Parts: sequence; structure tokens; C-alpha cells
Amino acid sequence: MSGTCKTKEPFVLRVVGDSMAPEFKAGSIIIIDPEMTVLHGDYAVAQVAEQLQLGKLSISDGVLQFATASNECSDSVVIGYKDILGRVVKRTDPRRRSSKEYI
Repeated sequence: MSGTCKTKEPFVLRVVGDSMAPEFKAGSIIIIDPEMTVLHGDYAVAQVAEQLQLGKLSISDGVLQFATASNECSDSVVIGYKDILGRVVKRTDPRRRSSKEYI
């Protein structure tokens, strides 16, 4: 029997730490879609220094800056498109009191 399936399926992660608060609190559940195109201002998950990191993308002149903290004074790192594992499409807060879609 032969079938087809997407090569990259959406996946779920739990946020650890509060570096992206208040948008993403510690314990929040996020759904990541690796098939969606990422754009300037999107939240995404990327492989940074051998770790999975949640951050916000800033794209200028083809250069991707990846901010892994919500503090505007915090540093961001330059990454490549190959480092991006997927775009955040939904967040559910701890205890499922609220959720937000990013589509």
C-alpha cells in the first residue's frame, strides 16, 4: 500500500522560561507549523547555538534577525532560513484559560 503525507507536520512545544513574556508565558503551549512561510514580525522556533529557541523575526535587506527575548534592549542573533524550524501559529496559556492564533 502506498500513501502520501506531508514531509513536515505541525508540532507542539511547551515554553520554558519567561524571556518572551508577556506574549509567551512560561508553561504556554505553542503549535509550530514548519510548512508556513515566515515573514517580518512573525514568531518562530529556530535552532540557535544547538538549542531550540522561540523568538520574533525581523527581516531587513534579506538579513534575518532573531530576537529571543521580548525586551527591546535585548540582543538578537543573525540566523539563516535553514535555521528556522517553523512559524508559531497558536498559543495556549497555562491552564488553558486563554489562547491566541498567529495566522
